[in-house]
Amino acid sequence: SKLYKRVKMVVIIGNGKMALAIAKGLNGECEVVGRDEAKLQKFQKEANIKKYHLIDNFDITDKTIILATKPYSLESLNLKGTAKEVISIMAGKKNR
Repeated sequence: SKLYKRVKMVVIIGNGKMALAIAKGLNGECEVVGRDEAKLQKFQKEANIKKYHLIDNFDITDKTIILATKPYSLESLNLKGTAKEVISIMAGKKNR
């Protein structure tokens, strides 16, 4: 895909069904960030990703981020830094 060729690493924030579909589409060439380590371990096996991270204070500096969380959880994300790009697949959330 064009996105894959343009960036070194994509980081998916969220580990639900949409995130899993995207990770599989990227052939596991991504990292995932979430809140629950047990769910992240399961996600890692299913999507064959290399790394996962817990969300608290995750540094998004210069990374390409795919927001794959529920809209209501957006405000509770505890991230630091400024992303290179942010792509949102959240339904019902307008850009600011």
